Amino acid sequence: MSVMNSRIASRTAHVDSRLRTTILAAVVAIVSYLAAKLAGVLIITVPQMEWPLWPGCAILVAILLLRPRKIWPVLLTSGLAGFVFYDVRAGMSVHSILWLILADTVEVLVAVWGVSYALDGRIRLN
Repeated sequence: MSVMNSRIASRTAHVDSRLRTTILAAVVAIVSYLAAKLAGVLIITVPQMEWPLWPGCAILVAILLLRPRKIWPVLLTSGLAGFVFYDVRAGMSVHSILWLILADTVEVLVAVWGVSYALDGRIRLN
């Protein structure tokens, strides 16, 4: 009887984990879209301003650093999807979107791995 209960608990935990990851991915996509929208408003307001680190990428780096590495691909993909959705709505060409997403991917991965390496993988917010 206990074997059956442990199997059910294991399946429930696995489904719960997938559901949490799916919800987190959706939240990351929404937050990334809103960050891109905020950056778009700021650039329109101050067009001569250069962004050394795009706010959306900085937020995505922070999210990745606080989550386990095994779900990084899912979160990175959903974050980039939020950026793509904003770029498509802004009327950018597909060629430009591809280059921006490639640049954002490299920027996020370099920042995440650099910070993670510098802190020995122990990210603490205290």
